[in-house]
Amino acid sequence: MLYWVSLAISNEVYNFNGVNISHSDFCFKPISGKGCLVTSALGYWQGNLTKLKADPDIKETTKCIPPANATERVCFNEIGVP
Repeated sequence: MLYWVSLAISNEVYNFNGVNISHSDFCFKPISGKGCLVTSALGYWQGNLTKLKADPDIKETTKCIPPANATERVCFNEIGVP
């Protein structure tokens, strides 16, 4: 459910007085060209529903300790912020 709410917020475009605006128009973008900083539990899985569903132990993931065979950084969201 959280994934779908987050997706709706980030993708929705509103027309206000003839001007289209979206979340991207007013969000905080700390890293140029990387998109919006969104604080969400989904950040543990880079906002990726497939990664979340494939996670064998969500509690272990949220500890932010990479396994010995890790191929990517843990606890960094989709724009690379921890």
